[in-house]
Amino acid sequence: MGFAFVGVRGLAGACGVAQDNAIAEKGWAMSDIGILRGRASKFVAAKGVMVGAAMLVAGSLPALASPTFTWDPAGSSPALVTAPGTYSFTADGIGLFDEALISIDNNTGAFTESGVIRMGSFTLGGGSVTTPGLATGTSSASGAGDYGLYVTFTATGALAPIGGGDLKGSFQTLSFNMIGDVGNTGGIAAGTLNGASSTAPTLTTPAGNRVALASGSLIFGTAYVISGVPGATATTTFVQAAGQSGFFVAPNMLNWSLSTGFTNSSGNFSSQTFNNNGTTDYLITAGGGSANFNVPEPASLLIMGGGLVGLGLVRRRRAKG
Repeated sequence: MGFAFVGVRGLAGACGVAQDNAIAEKGWAMSDIGILRGRASKFVAAKGVMVGAAMLVAGSLPALASPTFTWDPAGSSPALVTAPGTYSFTADGIGLFDEALISIDNNTGAFTESGVIRMGSFTLGGGSVTTPGLATGTSSASGAGDYGLYVTFTATGALAPIGGGDLKGSFQTLSFNMIGDVGNTGGIAAGTLNGASSTAPTLTTPAGNRVALASGSLIFGTAYVISGVPGATATTTFVQAAGQSGFFVAPNMLNWSLSTGFTNSSGNFSSQTFNNNGTTDYLITAGGGSANFNVPEPASLLIMGGGLVGLGLVRRRRAKG
């Protein structure tokens, strides 16, 4: 899932800093610190709960498969589809088709990006999932269907040269809204490249046909331009909109996050450098991407437990000392 290594490093570092701060406040000498740590380690080993062992076990656990989810467009409020029938489906992955405008400052590397993503397909265990009534498509034109699922987003970040004319950096902000299109009434209006007046793609679904389903914001993300082709990966929070438990049938996605990746090719974007306003703009048309959800892993809980045990022992020895 991508969190285990970060968790080990982050929690271990936090425990070490807390321990060292406590020792510094007590005013102990370095020799006392070594004795304290040695005794604590022996005590932990005798009880069979060594923090290091806990981290080793956690790190060796296999990564979990992407969790499954069940959505029902007839259960949203208001319902995305009203015709009689079964529309719910279960999946573990989402195929994304995005249209976006990226503008990079040629002097600082700062960039902005905004656009629209169509949730056009779903997978389960690597195979295609049937999604009755969903409008699909890999372009700005919406395919046939009874409803649509879209994501509108904005982002900022900074890129830096990495050699060979390539750029790489990270997102600083990213926010999105997941929107249902009642009756499949809209689509994506293509953006334009025109210097200072370049325009980003927009969602054309009328306001009265839009249903707010979820939203999210940046946890971390990477952006790049390799061989002139832009791409990105990002992990965000995922927050269900109030009153939409009928759409998000199962499971409770309260603590879930969403990981996305976008890989473009020379055939689905155009770019132009505008010297008059100092930017290079990329217009993505029918870009490809995928998304899957993440849940807290058992490994993370084991790491946390081991870290708390170690910190508790240090405090206990300090109190006795």
